[in-house]
Amino acid sequence: MPRTILLLVGGAVGDRVGARRVMIVGDSVMLVVSVAVAITANWVGTPPVLLIVAALIIGTNGALYVPSQGSMPRLLVAGYQLVRALALRQNGTQLVSMVGAPLGGVLAAFAGHPLRRAPMR
Repeated sequence: MPRTILLLVGGAVGDRVGARRVMIVGDSVMLVVSVAVAITANWVGTPPVLLIVAALIIGTNGALYVPSQGSMPRLLVAGYQLVRALALRQNGTQLVSMVGAPLGGVLAAFAGHPLRRAPMR
């Protein structure tokens, strides 16, 4: 929900501050939040409050990040290469979307969940 509501604000922030700076800060925030949620979940489990707060932070971060991410190909390549760069970006996004979930399933099937493993003897 925050991502949908704050998307226009994210575009304005990216225009004012700079897309590169917004993306660096956004990646840093995601790294800190991911580590904090992982440590907290390992320590106290996954109470709904933790999940809701994490979702709000991630959604807000995404609202600021996505407009800047969309403008980066234009800033990184020459005008005559823009179509090729956008096509490559779209193909990469589709590939990750298509392969990521099955690969995660295979990893979870082989590695298992740490709480579900049988105790070692």
